[in-house]
Amino acid sequence: MFHNLLHNFFIANGFTVNAHEPCLYHKWVDGHPILCLVHVDDGILVGTRLLVDQLKADVRKHFNTKELGALGLDPEGKPSLLLGMEIIRTESEFQIRQTGLIDILVKKCGN
Repeated sequence: MFHNLLHNFFIANGFTVNAHEPCLYHKWVDGHPILCLVHVDDGILVGTRLLVDQLKADVRKHFNTKELGALGLDPEGKPSLLLGMEIIRTESEFQIRQTGLIDILVKKCGN
């Protein structure tokens, strides 16, 4: 149900669903892309600061949202957690780790 509401919101606001990943919505505004990756009720926004701020304001008009901050920029230096993955942001890249999953697999294997 919520997915349908969110999907309709994005389509009504000119976004296109990615042909290869139905959780990814995108559009171009004045030559700049804005992307939103949605999983259940979590989302990641990528774009210029202005476009991201505008999209967040538009979403807030229709949905009750909670902002968790910039992905990979924990004030205490800890990785951000997203779908069981640790996201670390450096000046030049994003790093994705799954140490929790690795620990579980190592325990199951007995090593």
